[in-house]
Amino acid sequence: MTIKLLHTEPLIDEVIQAIIDFWGEGLIHIIITPDTLLEEDLGISGDDGIELLEVIEQTFNVDFNYPDDGEDNFRHNFDLDENEYLFTGEGWSSGCLFANLLDLLRLSNIPIIKKNFFPVQPIITDLSVRKLHSVIGKIKRLT
Repeated sequence: MTIKLLHTEPLIDEVIQAIIDFWGEGLIHIIITPDTLLEEDLGISGDDGIELLEVIEQTFNVDFNYPDDGEDNFRHNFDLDENEYLFTGEGWSSGCLFANLLDLLRLSNIPIIKKNFFPVQPIITDLSVRKLHSVIGKIKRLT
């Protein structure tokens, strides 16, 4: 189903429908509300989350990086701090495995090891349907 927008700002039901169209069969028997969290409730994370945001940009004719003036407007538009992200990454990295080994051996609290091998952990700010709708509306009003 393709959404045809007849007004400037989409209704929240149109945003929900776009998510359903994107995630398809992954949403069988799940009721999506404005308070539904994309990662925790729907399991959308990593590359799938990025792809969903790209589909939302195309569907609603918005650019989450607006205005494109060299600033980090994506973070600004979603109210993210420097170390905050919308989705967790996918898979394990070798650094993560090494850090887990050091932690297991109880070496992770030694200051020199902590400084060099345990950088500040990213904070995942799970995106709700309501927040996504709000960001779309904010960008539509600015453009």
